[in-house]
Amino acid sequence: MKRPPSVLILAALITLSCSQPKQTAAPAPAAETKTATPSDKTEITLSLGEQATASFEIKPAELTSQTEALQANGRIALADDKMYRIGVRTDGFVMEVYAQLGQYVKKGDILARYHADEVRDTRALYRTAVSELEHAKAVAAQAKRDNDRAKKLLELRAGSQQQVEQTAEALATTEAEVRRFQIEIDRTTDVLEDDLKVPAEPRPNDPISDDVPIFAPQSGYVIQKNVTPGKTVDRVMDTFVIGDLSTVWMLASIHQENLGALRVGQSAVVKIPGDPTARYAGTITNLGQQADKETRLTEVRIELKNPGNRLRPEMLATVEIPIGTARPIVTVPSDAVQQVNGEDVVFVKTAPDKFATQIVRVGETAEGRTPILEGVNAGDSVVVHGSYILKSKLLKSTLEAE
Repeated sequence: MKRPPSVLILAALITLSCSQPKQTAAPAPAAETKTATPSDKTEITLSLGEQATASFEIKPAELTSQTEALQANGRIALADDKMYRIGVRTDGFVMEVYAQLGQYVKKGDILARYHADEVRDTRALYRTAVSELEHAKAVAAQAKRDNDRAKKLLELRAGSQQQVEQTAEALATTEAEVRRFQIEIDRTTDVLEDDLKVPAEPRPNDPISDDVPIFAPQSGYVIQKNVTPGKTVDRVMDTFVIGDLSTVWMLASIHQENLGALRVGQSAVVKIPGDPTARYAGTITNLGQQADKETRLTEVRIELKNPGNRLRPEMLATVEIPIGTARPIVTVPSDAVQQVNGEDVVFVKTAPDKFATQIVRVGETAEGRTPILEGVNAGDSVVVHGSYILKSKLLKSTLEAE
């Protein structure tokens, strides 16, 4: 049976429709959620008027030459050759003390006086020697007259050679006695006047001439004082310790792996906490002889001048020691770097009134400038004063977004 053409056309259309693959609509992309952080280079707007009111300052990051430096902690110490320990020549007990702890004294100042039995005993020997000397001189004078007379008689053939020899022997004996007593006088005078610094003959109505003075051997500060009136002193003790602070040491604690980069004569810069602007130029004079058995650190000695005596023994200090060759590095003023969410950031100008945060990796600040190791290129316009205002606006916008 023959089908009509209309039926055949309809069947063909149905077959063609079934053979086409089915298409499904693609789902709409989900909205991405993003939390603003400094790494996103969030832009902050600050009008030109606000910038003028806030004493804003923008400068390009600079490319400078900087030498790699080793940094270490340590302490200030008194130089061994600038420390003077003052002992006493003999035992005694203190009568007067004139210098106090921390006082500046000059070379030759009397620090204290003490009474010593050796003064009394030596003066007794001195007086005895003086008296014996006068007697020995008189005996020697008589012996010389006797010898001269014996010689004259021998010339007149009224005496004998034996008499001349006897009187000459007596003269020699008495002259030896004179020399012996003179030596004793010189010895006791040296003890009293040179060693004990008291007069051999006490001055009338001057009781302190019996007491031994303790002199300052060098100008400096009294850093130890171990005497008080009435205290006994002896030969083994230090009565005072004076420190000349014009030159001091810094003892820097250096890890053993860094010792190889150091050498005697190398320059260094010392700073003390609480005074970051003060820098003291020094020189390495000793690389240490032994490491600490607990910390494994070695004390490296750095000698430095101490103008104004601002550095005192046992102060904490830090040191920077150049150990590499100079290399170009981008730096910004230290005030340009802010901390945001635990990251170091700077604010880079992107438009007259817009600034973007930029995370940076920084080096050690020196002389008010901070090296930027990553994140900023030389010439980038960086906010160097007033960056804290942008930080406040950034934190405020982050809180509002939350």
